[in-house]
Amino acid sequence: MFKSFVKSDLLKSSLFLVSILFCLSFTTHFLYFGHPSEVVFDEIYYGQSASHYIVGESWFSGHPPFGQVLLGAVGSFGEGNNSGAFGKIGDNLSGTNFRWLRLLPTVAGTILPIIIFFLCLELGLPKMSSFLAGLAVILENSLLLESRLVLLDIFLVFFGFLGLYLYLLSRRKKSLFLLCCALASVTSAIAIKWTGVSFLALIWCLEFFKFLKFKKFQTVTFQKISKAILLYAIFPFAIYFCLFIPYYLRVEQNLSASGAIQSFVDNNKHLWDYQSTLKEPHPYQSNWYEWPIMKRPIFYWTLKDTKNPAYIYLIGNPFIYWFSSLAFLWFFVSFVWKKLIKKCTNINQTDLFLILGFLGNLLPFVLISRLLFLYHYLPALIFSIICLAFWLEKIRIKKWGVFTIITIFILFTTSFLYFSPLTYGIPLSPDAMSQRFWFGSWK
Repeated sequence: MFKSFVKSDLLKSSLFLVSILFCLSFTTHFLYFGHPSEVVFDEIYYGQSASHYIVGESWFSGHPPFGQVLLGAVGSFGEGNNSGAFGKIGDNLSGTNFRWLRLLPTVAGTILPIIIFFLCLELGLPKMSSFLAGLAVILENSLLLESRLVLLDIFLVFFGFLGLYLYLLSRRKKSLFLLCCALASVTSAIAIKWTGVSFLALIWCLEFFKFLKFKKFQTVTFQKISKAILLYAIFPFAIYFCLFIPYYLRVEQNLSASGAIQSFVDNNKHLWDYQSTLKEPHPYQSNWYEWPIMKRPIFYWTLKDTKNPAYIYLIGNPFIYWFSSLAFLWFFVSFVWKKLIKKCTNINQTDLFLILGFLGNLLPFVLISRLLFLYHYLPALIFSIICLAFWLEKIRIKKWGVFTIITIFILFTTSFLYFSPLTYGIPLSPDAMSQRFWFGSWK
């Protein structure tokens, strides 16, 4: 009976599956919305910069202004006095518009699992396995936490993966308009944080391999090269510049066109200088090779003066981290086996997409000397979750496949609920709280 339900037409309906994802995602993201009513971790930077945007004051947060412009634009609908707010972690935010500032990240986080669902469909996964990918994103605690606060990384993955979905859709439909939308979206990710360039680089790589696959060397002309440069380089750069304009219009209203260009150059040079010198040690910093096993979570906030402590930690769902890392390893080894051992000359585009996507969002951090944190892993984590969905699809067709998948997601759900007090900031007894720190490096 259960198997027949799993195979039913109802569960094969995209609308039905998307509705389930939306309801679950909406519930997990808006549960305890606005809690805590205190400054949490990097809200001291982005809460301040968004508040400066609302009143038309300039700011510098170490990143391009587009993310803070989005936060401030929505925050401007709320009432409250933000003067002097977001001064330090733990400051009371009563009387400010902090809920409005947290609203857009929460909405972006709510929609993200649906984007992943449709992205997986474009990659060739069946609807049920695509649904499981979206469900895993919902049950991932670190992605959830990043979307509940006045932070930027959820915008980075939102625009990045939306752009990749639109890119794959544009290839299938052969639509220049969709391709331009895709490039605009991934460029928006760059305008959130520079690490978003990995999404644009992935599109470049996929286009290059498509060029090699069809062996179009003989048809290369100066005109075609010029069109490619215009579309894939100049157009994204123009979009990136345009995403600075709302900032200039708000804080430098009398700035001329030439002044805007000079200000754009100065701002980006300042960003480069700041990022390249950000090397002061932090107790919760981590190394890139520690992220797939989630060795070092990040302490974000604690409730003071209470018998039962409440903490917020950027701690992921450990079983999703570990299973996804193993799934990527399986994916990578299978790819290498086919290429080197079996001498397979045909390159599967989905394999290429996921391997380049994961490595392109992880390996560049080898070259980055500034201090790093677990949240830098979130784009690569999502690629590994999609690899997990492909691995589960392989399992699903086996004799005990459905039972195995149900068992895995019971484990994911149990783990999500177990660590949710550290995601939502729910008070627990000291013993119950200490039990959630399984390793010394987690504290």
